[in-house]
Amino acid sequence: MKKVLVLILALAMLCTVLPAITFPVVVQAATADNLVPGTASTFESTSVPTGWSAPFGGTLSTSTTVAHGGAESLLLTGRTQTWYTPAYNIYSILKTAGAGTYDISVWVYVDTLTTSPSNGRLLVRGADVNDVNSFITDQGGGNYFGALATVSTPVGTWTKYSVRLTVLSTDLTRASGTFNLCIDSLPIAANQLLYFDDLQIRPSYTVEKWRSQELSFNSSYATTNYLTGTIGTFEDGTLNGWTAFGGGTASVSSTQAHSGTYSVKLAGRTQSWYSPQYNIYSIIKAQGAGTYNISYWVYVDDLTTNPSNGCMLIRGASVGEYSFFVSGQSYGYLSTNVSTALNTWVQYNGKLVVTTTDLANASGDFNLMMDTLPGTATPQNIYMDDVQIQKAYADPFNDVTLDVTFVNGATSLTMPAFWDGGNTWKVRFAPTLTGTWTYSTSCSNTADTGLNNQIGTVNCTAYTGGLAIYQKGFVKVPASTRYFTYDDGTPFFYIGDTHWTMATEPYSTMFQPLVDLRVTQGFTVYQSEPIGVNYNLADGLTSADLAAFQDLDNRFQYIANAGLVHANAELFFTSELQNNGASYSTAYLQKLTRYWVARYASYPVIWTTAQECDNDFYAAFTPATNPWKTVFNALQTYDPYLHPKTAHQEYYNNGTTPVTTANSAFSGLTGYNWWGVQWSPTKDGLPGFSVAQDYWNNGGTRPAILYESHYENLWTNDFGARLQGWVAYLNGMYGYGYGAQDIWDYNTTYDENEDTVENSIITVTMAMKADTWSTSKNYAAATAVGTYMKSFFTAINWWQLTPRFNSTSYFLPGSGCYYSVASNSNTQYVFYFYNQTTTTGTAKGMVANAQYYKQWYNPRTGAYGTQTTVTANGSGQLTIGAKADSNDWVLKLTKV
Repeated sequence: MKKVLVLILALAMLCTVLPAITFPVVVQAATADNLVPGTASTFESTSVPTGWSAPFGGTLSTSTTVAHGGAESLLLTGRTQTWYTPAYNIYSILKTAGAGTYDISVWVYVDTLTTSPSNGRLLVRGADVNDVNSFITDQGGGNYFGALATVSTPVGTWTKYSVRLTVLSTDLTRASGTFNLCIDSLPIAANQLLYFDDLQIRPSYTVEKWRSQELSFNSSYATTNYLTGTIGTFEDGTLNGWTAFGGGTASVSSTQAHSGTYSVKLAGRTQSWYSPQYNIYSIIKAQGAGTYNISYWVYVDDLTTNPSNGCMLIRGASVGEYSFFVSGQSYGYLSTNVSTALNTWVQYNGKLVVTTTDLANASGDFNLMMDTLPGTATPQNIYMDDVQIQKAYADPFNDVTLDVTFVNGATSLTMPAFWDGGNTWKVRFAPTLTGTWTYSTSCSNTADTGLNNQIGTVNCTAYTGGLAIYQKGFVKVPASTRYFTYDDGTPFFYIGDTHWTMATEPYSTMFQPLVDLRVTQGFTVYQSEPIGVNYNLADGLTSADLAAFQDLDNRFQYIANAGLVHANAELFFTSELQNNGASYSTAYLQKLTRYWVARYASYPVIWTTAQECDNDFYAAFTPATNPWKTVFNALQTYDPYLHPKTAHQEYYNNGTTPVTTANSAFSGLTGYNWWGVQWSPTKDGLPGFSVAQDYWNNGGTRPAILYESHYENLWTNDFGARLQGWVAYLNGMYGYGYGAQDIWDYNTTYDENEDTVENSIITVTMAMKADTWSTSKNYAAATAVGTYMKSFFTAINWWQLTPRFNSTSYFLPGSGCYYSVASNSNTQYVFYFYNQTTTTGTAKGMVANAQYYKQWYNPRTGAYGTQTTVTANGSGQLTIGAKADSNDWVLKLTKV
């Protein structure tokens, strides 16, 4: 957990008006895992896998001559007819998986053709007329097949044959059936050899428009055993190069076997270093430097102490021969002690990290064996079986990148995928159009067939629920508006709730109930910052960090499922790059941001970069070299949805100068399209029109959002929190981020040791600050802005209002009147009066002699007063008259 609060608190003391402290389902889940089991897909076996046959002619075997993935493939020899083919009955797979749409692919290699390329066909063939169903039809002449795909196939090149198959429930009513996946039509040639490899059957999933869909892919490094054939299984009854080290006699035995019939046996084991051994140097050299996961199973029939510890090691020929050897020794341990019980098969797992220097020679000694398990004088017999050597990524986050491109017609979206532990990479995607999306993967390691060049489909249907964010689409910033809209152009009313320490909120007892409550109160945005998230990225992104990201996943998903837009800052609190800058190179920051986009861009989000990073985080950086620009630019690069982006502004630049449009360090960056403003309007006088005017006059049409202001019962009271929302909206800031004590920053004691006096009329006492979230969740201002203010504005075309600031062309205030006013030309006026008297003033610029409906609105209760009709005088003016009392009131004037 990052300890950033001390610095934040210190920075907070720099400001006096607004403290510098500003801390920061379920979607349809799917898996892209192959439904074809084990070697039936990969053929990494010494025999033809169960289920494969050559029903029409030719002979099947496995081969190491060519392989698409791994070391082996399926070979058909004796092919003398175009319909001779390997065949695999997929009926039981589909019956288990159920009705639906499936993407099926297999790689085909042919060594000779009369004409290259020639066309072949992938199809599903039935057995007889009884197999005529929705996709297998009677082709005549005793042929029953369907799901055709014609593929141009050149000689000597692996070619992917693929087809999409839709299966109905009526197709799967029988207990068993014949759906033989095979090829035909590929022309024959003399002594032709036909190879199959890497068969995949993946469900084609259905998701609703705009809803996030998750697909997972497994690295082939986890499934390819580079110890090929029977070298590690001993199923041919020979040692295949295994020998005895130290003493004892090595043989192949059928007395014990972990799987199959045979294992390697070492008889006469009297010492702890006696072991079967096999030199794996040539295997590792062929695959190259990297990290390898090695495993084998051990069985021992005699122990003095049961259980006893053993370990895995590699022994060489000389001291210090390789980088992974123990200093001063000719061996290196690959595992810690493995507790090994008598007469029980126990798996030993180890990790071998090999450098290019280790593999510089044409040959070498990497003798894989076991050690330290005590021998006995009896003597003892030890057995080993099912030896596997699989290459793995030493640093998955840095070693490989994966992108997935989704295409629907002319629309293409490329999403980065993210490593989620082990050999699993995931991609999240929210379709923006209905219909069929095809996807294809592109991995930086093209040899990783589990990640690279995977294809499939996602079927998108219309959203049928009641959440506006999915009915209307993700929030965006059209070029010509000053407010956010949904994707369909509908104006989006921004009212946010602040949770800078979201990650620390107890999930089921605080986080979820608060999300649910704010939704019922009318909030549309959840504002968060990753303060307190329990990962440490300064030392790289490792498996130790994944649980914290997965917890964030649950929170992002829950917020999305509630229908809220999530305005989130990225990665960690701003000071992380100040305190640990040396740990974050530009390239690393870009990769971290790519990772953030991969996990969260498929949700309804808007990006805020980092808390108060614009323009220099209180002189922690320089505006020109601010490292958070790297994060911002990476968001622009990797986010295919181009969600709205800002950089949350600090309140004071260098402690004294207010941040404005002119001194923003980020506003000139490509993709910067809204202002994340920090401002506290004056409560005992006019609000400080110049701040809002700057954004309106100089900020272009980018929406300005009052993203952070004073929090209720910390620096202001319910009146002040309510006022901030009304003043923001009537001064052209079309959005407001509300915050409440112990929710904006959970479990904090910040600034609670003294009373706070805001202006001259608001005092927040220590007793008020002592409230915990269970009380503050029900503060009056949350309902006042989330329900009442939102209800008022959404009942009118609020986006058509133009702020009039202190222009006397639209309003002439009476003495001591504090106000904000906006109008839609001269047809509708909205006034907010908050002086602690009943004084108002004179509306101006109205249509001369025209009638207007006049109606008061109580922003504290959401109640309208009686609507009356009034008439502007010949100069287009109207004396408004007194408020009902000294509280804040809203007045609406609408031309009849």
